[in-house]
Amino acid sequence: MDFIPVKNNKDLIRDPFTHAILNNNSTEHDAYLSNYNRLKKEKEELQQLKKDVSNLSSDMNEIKTLLKLLVKEKNDDN
Repeated sequence: MDFIPVKNNKDLIRDPFTHAILNNNSTEHDAYLSNYNRLKKEKEELQQLKKDVSNLSSDMNEIKTLLKLLVKEKNDDN
């Protein structure tokens, strides 16, 4: 299949059947994929951190409630 060079850009070519423009530069493509995967991993880590903070907050609220209950029970016994 003969691709058509894109004018004024040596790294881009056009598929004559689909008319899609393709990047012919594998170094740029690899860099894009690497960056995409890094950003995806960072996003997943951020979501996990948010989940962990939410769980810790819930745990702290539960501990706080139990401590208040213990203090109330101790005061009621006196």
